[in-house]
Amino acid sequence: MSDLTNKTQDDCKEPSVKNENSALKRKNARLQREYNNLLQLYRQAVTMRDYNEKEKETQMRYNQMLRDNSPDDIFLLDTKLNILLCTSSFRKSINQDVAGEPFLPLIKENLGKELACKIEEALKKVFQVGAKIAIDAQVNVQPDGKKIESFYSFQFSPVFDNNGKLNGIVVLAHDNTEIHYANVKAESATRAKSNFLANMSHEIRTPLNAIIGMTQVGLASKEYKQMLYSLDQISVASKQLLSLVNDILDISKIEANRLKLSICNFDIKSMLASLLSMYFVRAKEKSIEFGMILSENFPQYVNGDELRLSQAITNLISNAIKFTPEKGKITLCASTSEELTTGCLRLDISVTDTGIGVNTEQSHKLFEPFEQADSGTARKYGGTGLGLTITKKIITMMNGNIGVKNMPGGGACFYFHAIIGKVDNYEMLSLPNYEISGEKPDLSEFSLLIAEDIEINRVIALALLKDTHIFTECVGNGLGAVEAFEKDPKKYDIILMDMQMPVMDGLEATRIIRAMNIPEAARIPIIAMTANAFAEDVLECKKAGMNDHISKPLDAAVFVSKVAAYLKHKVY
Repeated sequence: MSDLTNKTQDDCKEPSVKNENSALKRKNARLQREYNNLLQLYRQAVTMRDYNEKEKETQMRYNQMLRDNSPDDIFLLDTKLNILLCTSSFRKSINQDVAGEPFLPLIKENLGKELACKIEEALKKVFQVGAKIAIDAQVNVQPDGKKIESFYSFQFSPVFDNNGKLNGIVVLAHDNTEIHYANVKAESATRAKSNFLANMSHEIRTPLNAIIGMTQVGLASKEYKQMLYSLDQISVASKQLLSLVNDILDISKIEANRLKLSICNFDIKSMLASLLSMYFVRAKEKSIEFGMILSENFPQYVNGDELRLSQAITNLISNAIKFTPEKGKITLCASTSEELTTGCLRLDISVTDTGIGVNTEQSHKLFEPFEQADSGTARKYGGTGLGLTITKKIITMMNGNIGVKNMPGGGACFYFHAIIGKVDNYEMLSLPNYEISGEKPDLSEFSLLIAEDIEINRVIALALLKDTHIFTECVGNGLGAVEAFEKDPKKYDIILMDMQMPVMDGLEATRIIRAMNIPEAARIPIIAMTANAFAEDVLECKKAGMNDHISKPLDAAVFVSKVAAYLKHKVY
């Protein structure tokens, strides 16, 4: 019995032990899982700490880079206005480390007492109101006795701690000097342009008033002499207006950087002689003695832009005549010297007069766009002030310089030098020479074809050629000219061709005629008669196969003389 009892007790103890073991295993497993979780959390915490340290280091490095490379001076001040941090640009400018230094004495020493007082007032306001404050200031610094005027803007921003208590100020100083002077220059240019436009309006309206007024006088008059006088005044005013328009177009091309040189060989002595002849009459009207002096061995032919060089010299001569009183004297001097480094020629031109001279202090304005040295002089003598600006641009493009100086005893000397090419053993093209004459030549043995789409232009050309008795036919576009010439090539001795026409322009018509497989197509003179009057337009005409160029408005004497020269020369 007892054995049975003992066996039963042992059987009861065994499940209890097994249960405890299972519970311990489960507890150990749970503890292991918790340990693993804690270990994972620890590893994550270490990783995050390392990441934060690196991020903090990176952020500090970036902040330092920003401070070191900031274009502005930035200061962090404590509540006692001592410097905690500042950008390296300021430290480098004063060549010292300023951390811990008082801010206001540093400003006073480097930027002046007046600015230091102004900044002190601004800082007091930041402490009082706890808000951002900005000021502008002009700074006059005198390092080594040299006064430097600068312009700054300052911004003062309060810094608060977590409790909202002000515990510092950030100061940002921006140098506005460059912007200030750029604005001053822009405002000056705007004023100059406004003055120029007002002056230009006056200059344009003056010849327009003469043209309109004298037209009305001529129409109302019944006296022949009065009509002729009116027409003469209209002619003078028209040429003055044309000169203004040319200057305006040139200055617009200069501003757009589209002014170009057309380089070719030309007879420079002939060009200078033509200018002398052209202005001799104007000088004689004021009883001004006008002469020219050429240096020894002055070349006959050179390589350059004849039109633009002539324009530059013309502007100087025209100004000299304008500002020289009656019975004065004007001398044009020209010389050349060889440049050994380039193998080219240096051309030196000077125009000396006995006129009113130049205000030395304002002479630099003479060559600036939209500027005149003295507005009073402009009112008295007229003019737009564009001629010398255009001349300077032309001379600069020719690798030269231009200047002016007062002459002893009164008057001024405008001078420039330009680099032009040498021409050795050069024979000029066999083109007709024409002399301007008031007499109309007899061209009755010749025939002329005019290609012009605007009726009034055809009427003017026919009227100017009427007394020459030349046979003329007109067509309205380039295609008409091609068809008329192709139909009867031997009928015409010369063709006048507008450049811009509907259906077919003059350039295309010329190219088609030159390409025809007949002898007359290559020989007949074709002259552009066009309002496209720039140097590049002349070059474009010649590239298309035209022989020459006559610009509109037509000058009667030049127009008739050039047509007669090509017909009489028999180049075809």
